Amino acid sequence: MKRILLLLVILIPTLAAAQVENVLEIVAADRHKASGCEGPYRFDAPALTPSPEGYAPFYISHYGRHGSRYAWSQKTYTYTKEILDVAAGAGALTPLGKQLHRDFLDFYLIPMVNYGDLVDLGWEQHAHIASQMAADFPEVFAEGGNVLARASTAPRAIVSMNAFTVGLQKAAPKITITGSSLHTEMPSTIPTSTPKEIRKIYAGEVPLPETSEAFTRRTVDLDAILGRIFTRRDFITRTDWDWRLLTELYRLWGGYHNYCDSDFLEDVFTKEAVLTLWEADNYDLYCDHAAARWQNLSLLEDILARNKRGEAIPRENPNEQDYYAAIGAFNLYDPSVIMEVEEDRYQSFLDAIPMAILEKEDPEDRSLRILRCNASFRTFMGRVLGVRLPGEAELKKHKLQEPPNGGLKETLGRYQLWEHCVE
Repeated sequence: MKRILLLLVILIPTLAAAQVENVLEIVAADRHKASGCEGPYRFDAPALTPSPEGYAPFYISHYGRHGSRYAWSQKTYTYTKEILDVAAGAGALTPLGKQLHRDFLDFYLIPMVNYGDLVDLGWEQHAHIASQMAADFPEVFAEGGNVLARASTAPRAIVSMNAFTVGLQKAAPKITITGSSLHTEMPSTIPTSTPKEIRKIYAGEVPLPETSEAFTRRTVDLDAILGRIFTRRDFITRTDWDWRLLTELYRLWGGYHNYCDSDFLEDVFTKEAVLTLWEADNYDLYCDHAAARWQNLSLLEDILARNKRGEAIPRENPNEQDYYAAIGAFNLYDPSVIMEVEEDRYQSFLDAIPMAILEKEDPEDRSLRILRCNASFRTFMGRVLGVRLPGEAELKKHKLQEPPNGGLKETLGRYQLWEHCVE
């Protein structure tokens, strides 16, 4: 079996949330972080956590979101224009509101036509993520390998995937990339957009404590914000237009820096208002997506199914993803993964057994590659075969060479090791 490196890339429109104790302080200090789901990504994450002792990276499964785009919904532009146009016709705009109307009309057309599409910044972001990945894990890409990239059928996801793979190819020229974007793959990328013929519907629902409108009216000072734009609010008879407009204005403000560098709405939204709008937008998106995200259970089922297949993969020509998932699941160091009782004597017993995962790359090659091994295996190789193995970082580059007169298979067989090699 020839070794194959598998990198899985799935790009879907989705939501992510992080819990931190001082989140409002962090949001208040960064205009882009205050922009919510629409704002540009930030590359200020802390340093990577190092691998545990005895482990080294050998496989990457990357699950990403599309890059920066124009507003997801066209109504962010159309609804805003409708309200401002009506207010202007009714003479209900303040001087600041008139300036807002003029500024909006100057730029809205291109974003409105291209709503949901990736912007140039989105391409740059994914190219950067790919190059950073190659820089952070050089041992995974140094010898090449096959990369499988998969995107949902949304154009912004496909273009994001292309940006990522182009960036990765530049950073790791030896790799071979295969990409796909199929409707039949949607259950493992974005289940809620799966064609109805193959979509699985799950029973159950996510309860909502209150409506998005009720939360916004309770937490945001609508009168103060809209009072900066309108002299009066009776020019429209609908009762819910005010909070809907404020929701769209916040998303317009949040995503504006994806494609424009100048300021917009900065005089309308104070820092205090931005924080309350950020919280209201989070809750609105939760209400909007809660039911849909419940239907994403097929993602978890897919992961569990692959894990089960990895428990008993065939020795010849296994599915590459199952193969590497199975290797990653092997634990050569901790007895608690195979027994409930944790005692030192079991740890000592496990430590005394030479264990390794060996791989034969090519039927014509008379050597074996060591994927992983424990300390006892290192001692065994040194004392019995006179082979000194390198550290974990260099281990996967090391091959056990067949002696000129043969005997490697027979020697390992005597110690019941060959039976567990992959041929």
